[in-house]
Amino acid sequence: MSRNIKEKEGGLVRTYLQFGSSTRDLIPDSLVSTKLVQAYIRTFQMIFPILPTSSFREDYKAFWSDPTWSKETFDITLLLVLSIGSVFCPNEPGVTPAVTAGWTSYIVSWLSNPRIKTSLDLDILRILCLFLLLRQVRWLSCDVPWLSSDSLVRMAMQMGLHIDPGSQPIPASEAEMRRRMWALILELEVQSCMDNGNIPCVTEEDYDCLPPSNVDDTDTLDDPIVKPICHLTQVSCQILLTMSLPIRLKIARFVNNYRANHSFERALGLSSELMPVLERCLALLGDYRISSRPPTWLQTRVFDLLVRRFLLSLHHPFTTGTISDPQYHYSHRVCLDVSIALLSETSQSVNDDFHRLLLSGSDLYHNTYTQAALYLTGALSSACQLQDDWLFTAAVRSEMRETVSKYLEIALARLTASEESVETYVLVSCALAQVEAKQIRVSEDAYIFEALQKALGVCYSLLKAEDQTFDNVDWDIMDLGTTLARVDEPLEFLQWDEAVA
Repeated sequence: MSRNIKEKEGGLVRTYLQFGSSTRDLIPDSLVSTKLVQAYIRTFQMIFPILPTSSFREDYKAFWSDPTWSKETFDITLLLVLSIGSVFCPNEPGVTPAVTAGWTSYIVSWLSNPRIKTSLDLDILRILCLFLLLRQVRWLSCDVPWLSSDSLVRMAMQMGLHIDPGSQPIPASEAEMRRRMWALILELEVQSCMDNGNIPCVTEEDYDCLPPSNVDDTDTLDDPIVKPICHLTQVSCQILLTMSLPIRLKIARFVNNYRANHSFERALGLSSELMPVLERCLALLGDYRISSRPPTWLQTRVFDLLVRRFLLSLHHPFTTGTISDPQYHYSHRVCLDVSIALLSETSQSVNDDFHRLLLSGSDLYHNTYTQAALYLTGALSSACQLQDDWLFTAAVRSEMRETVSKYLEIALARLTASEESVETYVLVSCALAQVEAKQIRVSEDAYIFEALQKALGVCYSLLKAEDQTFDNVDWDIMDLGTTLARVDEPLEFLQWDEAVA
């Protein structure tokens, strides 16, 4: 999105803040709001079930049935739910980028109030978690400087969420919500560390809070019926993620600690800890898929991304310049399998929820796929120098090229939808051209330059169509030529259409 569009949106945001007397003025009509809430419920509530569904549904009904009804934390929670849900309803009438920017600006303004940090409770903590989730699923033009995943961990520990609530005299429903919140906060922290190169501020020894129980929200949480892990519930995906959290915290600490001894033996040890857990989780997901109520495509793909990216980061450093060294064959095999697994199934169609998330998401839903594509092109380039195909067979190389091409389609779609930078699309296009030049034994420089011209031309055409301007680029120096599937259905865990009946 260009500067002039941002400035226009900024003007609309200021209008909202000046003339909107309450959050109710920002909320779209009940029909649109319900659709966005349903979108949130079928997506992230099924991955991180932190909304107290019963009380949220009652508050939602009260919000629409009584125009004078107001509850501050619910209003902000609703705005956040609508903001995340709007990612999966990109063509909803009236829900424009300027409108969602207005929601974000209002939320940031509310969170910037100093009293928020001094009045922590579960409702406030939930709002902070939702805001960090929003930052993952959508590029934001404004932020809350004091709010980060590590600060959220410390707040949660101040509230005692790291201590398992089982022995505390609190209702079972509150105990379950505390476990769910703690699991989400740890997930936000470990993913943020991988995105930003930070060391996790917590280790496995710092908490004893148990994973959430496998309980459907349709069951009463005050007397929960805990189902076996082989039975899919709204919490199952989060439980699967918590299984590997301790080892993923170790991996994040290993790869991001510049003082650590990054030995290959240590990397293999960490990998051998994560692999069995991942295999068990994938087996459970396979069982869920053949059940009467299978998980959504978004759930399975997000799980894959959140866990497999750790294997890629762990082994990728040992694959650079080592393609002919048998010692590192295992790292190449892991990176190959993970890269293809992530990139080959980026979407079922251009309309599925996961595809929409890839187009709008920030670093978490972008950088890992770029890393996978760059590994594949680097490995292909190095493999071209080998006399035999003992590591990558002809069939595997063909699959690798097709997978990178698939990544380029996503990168180009991101550029059309939300991306500001053309660097990744151009870089991977040129890297793939280098591979092709080596394979057909032509001049690499000429082939790469031709690919560069074509990639820049495609980007220029797209950005120009979006009213983008590049004042510092002399485009005249280049010959810029011309470029299983369903939307996830709302699950039947909650009937949100009844909430506004």
